[in-house]
Formats: sequence, C-alpha cells, structure tokens
Amino acid sequence: MLVATTTAKDTFGNLERFVARNLAGGLDHLILYLDAEQPEVIEGFREHPHVTCVAAWGEAWWGPSGTPPGLNTRQNLNANLSNAVLTRFPWAHWLFHIDADEVVQLNRRRLERLDPACRVVRLGVWEAVSHEDAGEEWFKRRLKPEERSLLVSRGFTRAASNSQYFRGHLAGKSGWRPSLDLRAAIHVPLDASGLPVPGKQAKWLRVLHLESTSAREFARKWLNLVEAGLSTMAVRHARHDVATAVADLVGRTSDPSELEEGFARIYDELIRDPFDTLRDLDLLVHLDLDAPTWSPRTVPVAERDRLRSLLEAARGSDKTPLLGPGRAAFLDRLQESGARP
Repeated sequence: MLVATTTAKDTFGNLERFVARNLAGGLDHLILYLDAEQPEVIEGFREHPHVTCVAAWGEAWWGPSGTPPGLNTRQNLNANLSNAVLTRFPWAHWLFHIDADEVVQLNRRRLERLDPACRVVRLGVWEAVSHEDAGEEWFKRRLKPEERSLLVSRGFTRAASNSQYFRGHLAGKSGWRPSLDLRAAIHVPLDASGLPVPGKQAKWLRVLHLESTSAREFARKWLNLVEAGLSTMAVRHARHDVATAVADLVGRTSDPSELEEGFARIYDELIRDPFDTLRDLDLLVHLDLDAPTWSPRTVPVAERDRLRSLLEAARGSDKTPLLGPGRAAFLDRLQESGARP
C-alpha cells in the first residue's frame, strides 16, 4: 500500500478533490491532519475507505504546551507520527509527505518492483500554470537554458532562472519506506544525523503542484499561510517578493474588499504566467488530474481502525520526541495506550 500524510486547512470540497486526485495518481490511503477546527471535514471523511482524518488542532491535540507556532513544525511532527505508526503495519510499503495543493503521480508497478535496499524516492515537481484560463490542466516543467533565454527575450524576465519561473518549490517531494531510522521533513527524509537521505529519481516519479492557479486561490492560500504562522523568513529567496508584498497588505488592512483588490494586484504583478505564450512555445504539459490511472487498494476495516486508534493515542501528548531518538519509546507508549479498551 502507498500512503500519504498531509497537514491541511481547507474546505471539504477542496480536500475531497485533493484526495480523489491522489488516489487516481497511484496512492491507496491518505492520513489527513486538520490544522484548524473543521468538524464538517471530520464528518465528511468519517466513512471514506481511503482516508484517516485526524482532528489535529489546539491543545486537545498538541497538549498543554500549546500549538507549535510554525506551520512547518506542525507538518513535520504530524508526518513523523504517521511514519512511526506505520512501521507497525506491514501493508504500509511507502509513505509520501505532501501538501494539500499537491498531487502524486507515479507508476505503481515500477515502484513496487524496486529493490528493497531502495528506501527513498524523490518526486520531481511540475507546477500548474498561474493563470485563470489554464484551469488546473496545464503544467510547467523546468526550462532548459535556451528556453529561458527565449522567454526573457520576449519580456518574461521571471524565466531567467527556474527558481523564479516556479513560484512554488523546486525541490519536489519524497516517499520512503516507513522506518524509525528516518525522520520526516518537508521535502526529503533525514537520517539519524539529521542529513538528507538521497533517493531514486525517475521520470515516472512526479508530484504536481497546484500553486496559485488563480488570483482567488492565491489569496486563499497566502491568507491561510499567514494565519498558520508563516513568516517571510520561512519562504525560499525567490518568493520573498511575494511574501513581503502579502505581509505588507495584511498588515495594512483587514477590509475584505481591500484585501481582494490587493491580492489581485499582487497576483497580476508577481504571479500570473503568460499562459498563451508558454503553450504556443510548447513549454507546457497538459494533464487531466481527474482521470484515474490506478484503482486504489483498500485497507481492511480492522486495520484502519487500529491505525486510527494508534494515531488518536497521541492526542494531547508532547510530540517533539518524534524528531529525535525517542521515536521508538514514543511509539511504545502509543501502542500501550491504543491497546487499552
């Protein structure tokens, strides 16, 4: 089974689409931690056979020390909980750490034929075009040097480097065989020394990033990031202009109409891609994210119940041991607690 772990704050409709697209792309099960109080999402996924949805907000989840202030910290703690717990389920062969605006697409047969010695795979990233007319069907790949030069000559200066051409991350994401020897991080797992573990890369290992596909989505995402505790220091250098502009806007006003106008202006100036030009130059890839390429396999009900029990056993506890050598002891306590009637 292929499992993904995600920490998210979004509408049920958006998360339902996120789940469906990742199941169509090759995953079998998703562990979804809700980063804000959303009982309607918990209820919506309650009977879903491919989702384990966890209410991961507030002191009830994080314990007396309170909610960790950084979004990345919460994502990593939740992902490490998934990693630790899944080591107790032999059917969980691979774990992927992704965001709610990402879709994993891979060749499941090739992945499952990899030598057991291969513990980590790297998913190369394609980014959705930031333009309303593109919908969520056209994706940017990395540009070659001659392609960058051509676009710059046509006035699209952001194409001077791929780090500017991509408004989101370039690092891609990773999957790994659940192990207490590995520590989950945002893009790549770490070993016991805290060093990134290199992974296998291939054309059939890919993550699609739906980064700011419209001005509305751009505003929704960045408002969520601000509320989640993301600062301008927490974004990569090529996005500092966007983060600074957003921080300035939300610092000046909370008026909905002014925010809408301000986000639209930032989108036009710093985000929007020249969709027609990129498409006409054959620099984009067209994909139907809703067309299933695989049929997800279903985790047996008893195993899903046991998985939920172990995850819920972490409720209210200090989860920082998951970031260090205390992972095994933490898991032992979960198992002891989760086994109680």
